Amino acid sequence: MASFPFIVPGIPAGGEAADIDTLERLADDLRRYARDGGPAMFELAEAPMIVAPRAIPDLSCYRLIGHIAGHPHVGSGPAMTSRIYAIDRYRSWARSCSRLWRIDDGGRSQ
Repeated sequence: MASFPFIVPGIPAGGEAADIDTLERLADDLRRYARDGGPAMFELAEAPMIVAPRAIPDLSCYRLIGHIAGHPHVGSGPAMTSRIYAIDRYRSWARSCSRLWRIDDGGRSQ
């Protein structure tokens, strides 16, 4: 593995290459969303759900908090996303740094 001449807060030493891969996937997805008008239906069907999310301002970004379901690593329950990079204007999906999220507004839009 390459030696990195920097540290990244929140990324363990030795995890830099995985973080770069995550950011490259994010950039690829955002380019594709811009070109195609959003994620593909099959991606949304496979994405974890966040129910009744609220946007939480961080020092430099927004995150979503809510009840999640279907997350591949943490399961279900209350959680906060990583930084949000894109959100559908109809609030049906959001793309965080690490993954695509389906949004269930908990009936707030009715």
